[in-house]
Amino acid sequence: MTVVGDDKALLGPVEYAWIAKKSGVYPYGITGTIANGADAGMARATGFTELAESIPAGSQTNAIGDNRVIGGFRQGQTELPTATLGFIVFDHTIVAALASSTIYTDGAYDISWRSQSCLTIANCVLVVNGRMKSQDSGAVNLPGWWTKIYPDVELIQEGSTYSGTSAESVLTNFAVTMNEVDTTPWGELITTNYDQTYGYSTRPIIADNPITMHTYIGDGTNTTFVLDETPSAEDVAAVPIWEDGVKLTYTTDYTAAIATKTVTYEAGSIPAAAAVDVTAYQFTAGC
Repeated sequence: MTVVGDDKALLGPVEYAWIAKKSGVYPYGITGTIANGADAGMARATGFTELAESIPAGSQTNAIGDNRVIGGFRQGQTELPTATLGFIVFDHTIVAALASSTIYTDGAYDISWRSQSCLTIANCVLVVNGRMKSQDSGAVNLPGWWTKIYPDVELIQEGSTYSGTSAESVLTNFAVTMNEVDTTPWGELITTNYDQTYGYSTRPIIADNPITMHTYIGDGTNTTFVLDETPSAEDVAAVPIWEDGVKLTYTTDYTAAIATKTVTYEAGSIPAAAAVDVTAYQFTAGC
């Protein structure tokens, strides 16, 4: 029995967090640049401690007459949703790449500098995963995973806290702005496929395994690319691929191998030069 598509679940804490820079709507790894024939997955943000999402309240406008309120109307949110992120593990390479700062290595040290001009990290895709237990009838307490995808976020590093004596005493904090988009990170129009005009995040996606993303750009000749994580199964449910926003057909267009983490395109379905293929795939979680 699986939990894919369950409607009711107890959601556990975030266990995996993934981030990538965007080029257009697509995640292009932490550098935000991929050449034809190349591919890139998302970087794992290790030591993720929290994601506190905040949706601005709507506003109330009253109509005043004869020194009293005679009516009014309610207006929906006019400000963007925000969040705060906390990390207890500092990843020098990821932070420098996302902030477009240079790491200087002299043989003894890796050094990069922070400045006021480099505090904002824009145009990112954020994906978070956590364990869950189904509460649907017939599947109560069946385990699985939940995933939320934020397709366009802007991070502003608010500083770091250095205190205490435990390993968790150093905390790096980011303020997050969640921008609305009209296209998913895999290229589908939200209005066409999801009955919404815009969106800033998915609601929790229930699946048997956690989800991350990988992007490959065609060159007209290359027939394979290797995923960063081990796919949970060799089928379209585990490894769906969209090419320029159009979903491909498993077996007819491509296959995926667990043993080698490799996606292989079938003859006649090799991506043309500059075609963008994105997979939001389920992967096998570690212990």
